[in-house]
Amino acid sequence: IKFNATAMEEFKNRFISAIGQQSKAVNMSIVEQDKSKVPSIIDSVECTTDDEFLDLSVEIANKLTDAQAHRSIPGGIIVVFDGLYGATPKHFVGIMKAEIHSAYQKTQDTMTKEIGLEFIEEVLLTPAAKLYKTAAFFHEEDSDGDVVFEDSDLNKHWKVLISDSQISQTEGKAAAKYFYSTFLGCGYPATSARTTKRFYDKTAIFINDMDIPEEERSAIHTALNVYLRHEKSETVNQTEFASRHFDAATRDS
Repeated sequence: IKFNATAMEEFKNRFISAIGQQSKAVNMSIVEQDKSKVPSIIDSVECTTDDEFLDLSVEIANKLTDAQAHRSIPGGIIVVFDGLYGATPKHFVGIMKAEIHSAYQKTQDTMTKEIGLEFIEEVLLTPAAKLYKTAAFFHEEDSDGDVVFEDSDLNKHWKVLISDSQISQTEGKAAAKYFYSTFLGCGYPATSARTTKRFYDKTAIFINDMDIPEEERSAIHTALNVYLRHEKSETVNQTEFASRHFDAATRDS
């Protein structure tokens, strides 16, 4: 599918709202690393031609069909896409399952200017977050690192984010397990303590390197400790922390 510029921009907005920093997407670990599983198919996408990419997307669609064994699971369209992210562009592969529903489209008579409504039986990718599930595999290597990864832990090469309207609830009890586990072969990390420690260490180093008065540096260090130890939030968000404690010129860094 070749989107025009407007349609592509809107598709990007859908993806960013589902997976971006302001979203509630959850970082997951790749559990199923067998060659026949979706993560390994994703791993082979990077150096493909357009035709090969199409073939792999069909494979991924078939995997979703296999995972949707229960009658209560709604059908839909699966969109497979790839792109680049970051200041020094790195590769990512995205998967979006969009449920189909009906809607009305506004029409206008060219002669009378009368407004009407046209019923459309099948619509997808609307802004309603409950109607689509999104996953993205972000390459952790530099884009110019021409490396083939074989027989190694895929978690070292891909960071996985998965978004479902209910997936951020505690331990994912309400999340669609068929999507993140049966289909994508992923699971919740055994513990978030390591990730939290990494956030703390990296942020502390960043604060130490800032060109600010020592008193201000000490205050931000204190704020970091309060944010992690005393606030009752279930998630840690670097964008939220930055918006609270860094000026506008520093936040992006």
